[in-house]
Amino acid sequence: MNKYVRILSAAVLMSLSCLPTVSVLAEEGKVNISPVEKIEELIETETSEVVEESEAISTEESIEFEENVEATADLTETVDPSVPHTLIAAIKDQQIHTTSDVTFFENTSVDTFNEYSRAYIRDEDIYYFIMLDSQTLPEMFMLSLEDNEVMRSFTSVDDLMGLAAEALNTDPETYVGTIIEDFYQVSQENMDLLTEKFVEETEINPAHETVLRETQALDTFMLDVIAEWLQHESVNGTGVEVDDGMVFGLDEVTEPVFAEIVAKHAADYPELEPLLAQFSTGYQGNVALNFELGELGLGIVGAGGGIQYFIRLEEFEIPMPTDEQLLSKEEFVELVGFDIIAEYRTMRSEIREAAE
Repeated sequence: MNKYVRILSAAVLMSLSCLPTVSVLAEEGKVNISPVEKIEELIETETSEVVEESEAISTEESIEFEENVEATADLTETVDPSVPHTLIAAIKDQQIHTTSDVTFFENTSVDTFNEYSRAYIRDEDIYYFIMLDSQTLPEMFMLSLEDNEVMRSFTSVDDLMGLAAEALNTDPETYVGTIIEDFYQVSQENMDLLTEKFVEETEINPAHETVLRETQALDTFMLDVIAEWLQHESVNGTGVEVDDGMVFGLDEVTEPVFAEIVAKHAADYPELEPLLAQFSTGYQGNVALNFELGELGLGIVGAGGGIQYFIRLEEFEIPMPTDEQLLSKEEFVELVGFDIIAEYRTMRSEIREAAE
């Protein structure tokens, strides 16, 4: 399994450590970690030897996510722990300041499963995404919106350098002699020209816009479904208090109610049909609410796989690239000598197709 996927899946599972789903799947210690911490950890690269006669690099993330701690605390002022669904109302009212991630698990045999994860940090009309797939390479990108329409799209060159170094560090047999190594070598030779640079896409990648729309729809769907479920007579009052929050179980009484609500709302989200295939009857799990952090979590597991999801109120500043940091696609290709962004995306697709 890809190292990035191992890290993120472990982080997602650990963040919902109170869920029974987690106790089934997680193999590491239990701590609470935000999407920001996950993304920062994922972007950092190891410093072990890459290939003969080449030194590995350690690239820090070029995007500095600065949290406004006081503002984040203010986001949960309207939350009343005695009325659990007020947490969801607070999240819905302030979604411009959220971080979130979701992981889908698909069982391929008794003891193996594929994972697909996406996480984002949102600063009003700016999204920073990281996508992870156990069958292929990760991808990170930033979108700037206006009136909910994607206006600009950026790729951090530091992210690309980190991904190349990490691929060679962890799986040299696969990536030595490929475009990944070629870019790594070029980046070493042009470090001063590439560090802290961003490539602005000439055209918006349709796949990235699809990720954005699916993510927005999934957040709305999850918040509506869980809010309605928490207020149902068979669920209301069944929560178990835990540190800083409450946990509601999906059992033989409450799970059919959840499935019914899911089916009702799913009809309004045809674009989510592939993602929601796991929401059928016969699963178990929990919904967890952390009132102090302003976080909602869901974890379920069934015969075909499982889902881990959470969304948290956090106010972060994602700085837009400055004119000095920006490279056009043409400038970047001329500097590197080839279109690593297009080649990288092609490689991701080919690896995934070969694994299916």
